Amino acid sequence: MKKIKKIRNMKTLNIRTVAAFLFVTMITLASCSKKKDDVVVPPSPMEGTWVGKWGFNNAVPANHFVLVIKNDGTLTVKEGNAINPNVGTGTWTLSESTFKATYSYTDSKDSKLALAAKLSDDKTQLAGSWGEVDVIGSGNILLSKQ
Repeated sequence: MKKIKKIRNMKTLNIRTVAAFLFVTMITLASCSKKKDDVVVPPSPMEGTWVGKWGFNNAVPANHFVLVIKNDGTLTVKEGNAINPNVGTGTWTLSESTFKATYSYTDSKDSKLALAAKLSDDKTQLAGSWGEVDVIGSGNILLSKQ
């Protein structure tokens, strides 16, 4: 009789242990969800359309120039004639208030151009210079965010 009671107590203990183990396992698995939350990238102050002018050397900028800047680090350039512009694509970075971009026009991918400009404190103006990638300084550029 004592032996039967002992076996019954062991079975109860084993069932409780297994139940507790399953409960802890379920809680652990539920808290370790595999679903990844979407990472929200805050919009950059650069994102949007910037319209302005560029010029050669020290001449006052007078040639139409547009940058369409995307938050993913890419941009589209529209230059020259506002109705039928030369179009190019490139990439950009912003480090503190220094904006840098490299781009090439669709019809001349071998020729890479660059610009470096300072972003105004109110983040609505870019003023700097442009040129070939290794030699920025062929002229000035002024842009305003639209």
